[in-house]
Amino acid sequence: MAKTELVAGLGFGAAVGVALGTLVIAPNLTTGMADDDPIREEHRKVVQDNKILQTQNEASDKIVADSGAELVNGALSQRPVLIVTTDDANGGDVDAIRELLETSGATEAGEIKLTKDFLRPETKDKLLPILKDTAPKKADTKDLDSAGALSGEVLGTALSMDPESTKPMASVQERADVLHKLRDEGFIDYEDGTIVPAQAIIVV
Repeated sequence: MAKTELVAGLGFGAAVGVALGTLVIAPNLTTGMADDDPIREEHRKVVQDNKILQTQNEASDKIVADSGAELVNGALSQRPVLIVTTDDANGGDVDAIRELLETSGATEAGEIKLTKDFLRPETKDKLLPILKDTAPKKADTKDLDSAGALSGEVLGTALSMDPESTKPMASVQERADVLHKLRDEGFIDYEDGTIVPAQAIIVV
């Protein structure tokens, strides 16, 4: 899983840094600056650094595109891998990950799509009770009050295999309860009969 995540995410942090620096920091700094203002010099340095990061990011993306398949070849042989996508996940990125997983030898554990409501703060009061009510017995939900932490614990336990024994961490009924309830309430979507316990979960 580590190699697959690396290939999928290499350079992403740098890309985010470039976007924030160029679109957020730079415009704020340009307002009302004199030509000899030291802040202008700092602004120029930020822009220059961002250009360097962008160039590095583009270079790393090319390396991944050219050698991604070679890096993951056989790395996940016979290991079930589940894909979880957000509502705005890029279809091309998801297809590329599927291809890399196929090259890695992984077996399909299904795909779950998170809807917009799953990630909206406004739906927290509706989502939290569902997660708490359907949490598998092995899920450690104590003191978890944020939707992000709780959903990660509940879904992670419901969908994963124990890393040592490779046995499912949740029973078939527990997993079905979580998935069915979340889908019925419009928080996720998936095809019936396609979700099985996974040894690795990739979030796109």
